[in-house]
Amino acid sequence: MIQKGTKLVLEQVVTSIASVADTAEEKFVPYYDLFMPSLKHIVENAVQKELRLLRGKTIECISLIGLAVGKEK
Repeated sequence: MIQKGTKLVLEQVVTSIASVADTAEEKFVPYYDLFMPSLKHIVENAVQKELRLLRGKTIECISLIGLAVGKEK
């Protein structure tokens, strides 16, 4: 995913996912399993200095998803 998209596009996508999760709250539960593997992939692989912002936004997104879906997931 990181190789295919530009950094700016990926940052915007991650921000959008975070916003939707924050707004949808528990209604986001069905989408958790769809998004989390890709978000984890970004965190694990966006280690270059120029990808710090993307990694930070992704960590924030994962946190917001966690708050939205609760401890069940």
